[in-house]
Amino acid sequence: SNSGGGGGDHTQGSEDKTCLLPESSASDLNKLGAAPCRRANYCTNGMRYKLLQEGDIQVCVIRHPRTFLSKILTSKFLRRWEPHHLTLAHNSLASATPAGYMENAISYSAIEDVQLLSWENAPKYCLQLTIPGGTVLLQAANSYLRDQWFHSLQWKKKIYKYKKVLSNPSRWEVVLKEIRTLVDMALFSPLQDDSIHQAPLEIVSKLLSENLKLTTQEHENIIVEIAPLLENNHPPPDLCEFFCKHCRERPRSMVVIEVFTPVVQRILKHNMDFGKCPRLRLFTQEYILALNELNAGMEVVKKFIHSMHGPTGQCPHPRVLPNLVAVCLAAIYSCYEEFINSRDNSPSLKEIRNGCQQQCDRKPNMPLRLLHNSPGLVSQEVNSDARMKTIIVNSTEIHVELGRSNMVNQKLKGSTSSSSTSTSTCTHSSSSSS
Repeated sequence: SNSGGGGGDHTQGSEDKTCLLPESSASDLNKLGAAPCRRANYCTNGMRYKLLQEGDIQVCVIRHPRTFLSKILTSKFLRRWEPHHLTLAHNSLASATPAGYMENAISYSAIEDVQLLSWENAPKYCLQLTIPGGTVLLQAANSYLRDQWFHSLQWKKKIYKYKKVLSNPSRWEVVLKEIRTLVDMALFSPLQDDSIHQAPLEIVSKLLSENLKLTTQEHENIIVEIAPLLENNHPPPDLCEFFCKHCRERPRSMVVIEVFTPVVQRILKHNMDFGKCPRLRLFTQEYILALNELNAGMEVVKKFIHSMHGPTGQCPHPRVLPNLVAVCLAAIYSCYEEFINSRDNSPSLKEIRNGCQQQCDRKPNMPLRLLHNSPGLVSQEVNSDARMKTIIVNSTEIHVELGRSNMVNQKLKGSTSSSSTSTSTCTHSSSSSS
């Protein structure tokens, strides 16, 4: 983008975000008392790992009283290792060949702790999973794989826990604290995968969709807590609907400016096809409408557009302009969709998406000139329709008419031949008499 904004880094985006508001709009928003947006200063230094979904590893299960754990772990004669191909499912750790130690899957809720074994005489590259009544040892091929299994198991276990905790909320103060911890866990995780940030967003999205009686302040607090995850990720569809609702109900909220602005900027810069994610387009549309509700709203919208896209030859984000055009055209169509449907009986967008439109069930499209109150044009159309109705016949009627015409022709030929025969007979008799 140009020097006024639209850069790729977060610092430039934050500068654009603060420059959107005129002084009058900023003062009005401050009177609303919206909570400021929380931004976590997190770093991603250190070793990074890909989130494991499955892999080969050695397994040893030791049943023991808790008081004799140290003695059993140091005894090499009591250990028997089995090779297994383990899968880290959503709710349990299971083997592709359920036999031996892994005959039954191990639920994440049954794993009390996950630790690295590093003391003397311990097996190399091992993990220890503490379960009721025993210990599960996992031995990897090297230290990197061991750490990868360690972080992946911890992640799966914690995500499973947060799904259960946030599925049945009791007090919203506790829920807000759990969401904050969940977001921080995703931000500081050494794992690299799209699901690391998407999983918390989906959990919060489900929480909001199942609890519709939250207050506006609770809405804003939740949005503020998940804001750091939205800086580099598109919101899920259900979360987009929640954001749209917030833009419609509280367009002057500071959350719209501080949280939604970088999200919409990222959508416009990186989205490739609104047809695959129409709710992102709807959210962008509602955000621009919310900006227009501010004091000097048109100027705010102009500043936002200017910060997003510079001169065509210099803007580093070629998707911004097509995405803005797509949003504008869709907004115009949505304004006239009901009007168009009421006039020409054409299928609506919802029907088209559901594949429910049937041409045979619909009346023919009304010509555009009939939208004008001109009696001459109307009478012409009526007459033309009447003429068309007299011309159009079914195929069975055609066959019947052809059959009738053939029979009539045959009768006419027969009568003509008989009359000609009688005439010739009469002529012959008269000649003979003469």
